[in-house]
Amino acid sequence: MLDSLEGTCVFSPEQIKKRMDSVQQSLISLTEEIETLQSKADEAKVVADEILEQHHRLLSWADMFTNAPSEEQKMIASYLIKAVTLTRDYGIQIEFNIYEAQYLNGMEMG
Repeated sequence: MLDSLEGTCVFSPEQIKKRMDSVQQSLISLTEEIETLQSKADEAKVVADEILEQHHRLLSWADMFTNAPSEEQKMIASYLIKAVTLTRDYGIQIEFNIYEAQYLNGMEMG
């Protein structure tokens, strides 16, 4: 590179400058991409921590439910179950306060 700047190399200073500018632009683009990926990773960590906390809460509710008297079991069930809907032909739909995916993802992390 120094030879090029002194004029003793086959590459002209313009060619070297063009290449250095290209490398600099690539470096800027990669830096921006790293920052974007880091931001996404930070967001994913927050979500993962929240899911893990919900998973631990669910496990603690399960332990309490097993050892609780009937009245407390009803309270725990009312916390976990958001709504129960009866449908035709004796069908039942249960809507929970947590989603299955949240629970399963929490299990994979624990």
